[in-house]
Amino acid sequence: MQNNPSHNERFVGPLWNEHIKHILIPPSQENTLLLDTFLRNDPLWQNHAESVYAGIIILDTQGIVVDSTCHPVALSPPWTDEIIGKPFVQISWWSYDLLIQQRIRTAIDYAIHGQIVRIDTRILCPSGSFRDIKATITPQLDIFNNISCLIYSYLDTTEKRRTEEDIRMLINAMPQLVWMARADGYINYANQRWLNYTGMTLGEIQDWGWSACLHPDDFERTTNEWRECIRTGKPFEVEQRLRNIHTQNYRWFLARGEPVRNTHGEIVQWIGTVTDIHEQKLLETALRTSYVRFKRLFTSNIIGIALADIHGRVIEANQAYLDIIGYSQAELEEGLARWNTTTPDEYRSLDEKAIRELLETGTCTPFEKVYRRHNDGRIVPVLLGGAMMEKGSDQLICFIMDMTPQKELEKKKDEFISIASHELKTPLAALKMLLHFVKKHLKHHSYDKVESYLMRTDIQVAVLTDLINDLLDVSKIRMGRFSYIDEMLDLDVFVRRIIDEMQETTTTHNLHLHGATSMHTLGDKHRLSQVFTNLLTNAIKYSPQANTVDITLTSSEHTAFIQIRDYGIGIPEEFQANIFERFNRGSFSKEEHIFPGLGMGLYIAHEIINHYGGTIKLKSEAGYGTTFTVSLPIIRTTPVNNIAYAH
Repeated sequence: MQNNPSHNERFVGPLWNEHIKHILIPPSQENTLLLDTFLRNDPLWQNHAESVYAGIIILDTQGIVVDSTCHPVALSPPWTDEIIGKPFVQISWWSYDLLIQQRIRTAIDYAIHGQIVRIDTRILCPSGSFRDIKATITPQLDIFNNISCLIYSYLDTTEKRRTEEDIRMLINAMPQLVWMARADGYINYANQRWLNYTGMTLGEIQDWGWSACLHPDDFERTTNEWRECIRTGKPFEVEQRLRNIHTQNYRWFLARGEPVRNTHGEIVQWIGTVTDIHEQKLLETALRTSYVRFKRLFTSNIIGIALADIHGRVIEANQAYLDIIGYSQAELEEGLARWNTTTPDEYRSLDEKAIRELLETGTCTPFEKVYRRHNDGRIVPVLLGGAMMEKGSDQLICFIMDMTPQKELEKKKDEFISIASHELKTPLAALKMLLHFVKKHLKHHSYDKVESYLMRTDIQVAVLTDLINDLLDVSKIRMGRFSYIDEMLDLDVFVRRIIDEMQETTTTHNLHLHGATSMHTLGDKHRLSQVFTNLLTNAIKYSPQANTVDITLTSSEHTAFIQIRDYGIGIPEEFQANIFERFNRGSFSKEEHIFPGLGMGLYIAHEIINHYGGTIKLKSEAGYGTTFTVSLPIIRTTPVNNIAYAH
């Protein structure tokens, strides 16, 4: 038979347990199939070299045994001589099993046609015992490149198999899921725990079958990493989720694999473990979520947050904290930021008390102190609290709130109480005096004087009523009980009426109306009267050196504008931003004796205009007067049978 040998790999038949296995050898390994190479390259066999039985049997192209060399103990003559000249498939090694004989016959047929075949069998020895044999049938070529004979080289792997069985028993007892793979990455083994968890069989997990239990989101990442490790030989490590066959839920596992190398550094197989890390991953996720939330808080600048030590060094801080103590980000990074040097001497005892409490309990009760800013020396009142990072550490995390707005509000409240007391005392004192005069003149029957005093009494009662109403209105606004009764208002008529009423109360100023809106708006005429009366009153009050107030009406497509301009003392720029706040009288808080009032009117006016979706803005310059501009949404109307309908 003259055939050129093929280097194609060939499986003789499927694997079958305990009797026969057929595995094809890649052509690149042809020269490694000799007995000597087997003994050198398989690390599991090296520990059992003395008990290994091996040999070579030469067959002709008809499958007849023409020569043999066997291990002197297990397969010694005269048995060896008896097989010469006989069909190889009929020797007593496998005559006990017809299926094995058929597999041998098929393997010889492949080899005769140029295939290299590896075949693993269990043979029956002359002693009556069974041995596991790993064998290869290799076609040999003559000088004309024709097949001249077949070489059946075999190796007794019984002890290796027993060792493997012992190892697998040990592996099955391990708490981890364990797997093994060939050098080329073909998964060929998984321990019982792996099979129990996934519900797969050994046959199902082989090659890439194991990947069926991967979470879809982890499939590509895991398989790509495994391919890369097979290609490069680097250790395999990846976190992945595997489906539990019993619950159908996925759990997190850490999969690791190490290549096993021979003395030449070549990978001969892979051994790996899969360890359950699900609880750890859940904890990591919770911690990561907490960290993200804390990081958001840290960078939000809602409050000052810093990582510092008890000796005064600031290690890390958000911008809010740096603003409070007056250091820049660059100074923080250079290690120059310190909290203790910005603490005034009179507050150091509070710091010392807080540090003692931190060291004893791990936390400190929040307390108030002040910092003197490093960059400009400005005093900043703060509310400070903290906690130690861990027991035995000198590092703590500080939470600091800038109390400047609260302190300023408290100051304004104090000023307001002082001003309110004064403002309320004035009409009350006048009322008391006028009532005294009334009683006196009634006693003497001077009725003409009584009428004059009663008129003046009405004026003081009105002043007192307005003050009390302002206080009540502020309280209602804060509690959300400020009520409105809306109706359709002709803005031009409405504003003109208010101007006429105000003109009757003043003899010092002329109120000039310019322009018109020719528009309507929906509003509470009493509340809007409060707004414009307050603005006109202020314009008159704060322009004592002038005698004119200009009121200008204009409109756009959707908005009406009412502008009130005086030519008085104006409002300094530094007071303009907070002019609409409660208790704020701007630059006049120091001059209540000159310009009386509670400082509530603009706050109430702003709230009313804001309620109707409008705006109230100011433009002012100290010494040159002030202009307030009110904008209100307009409603276009069409008269139909004397009824106005809003568009």
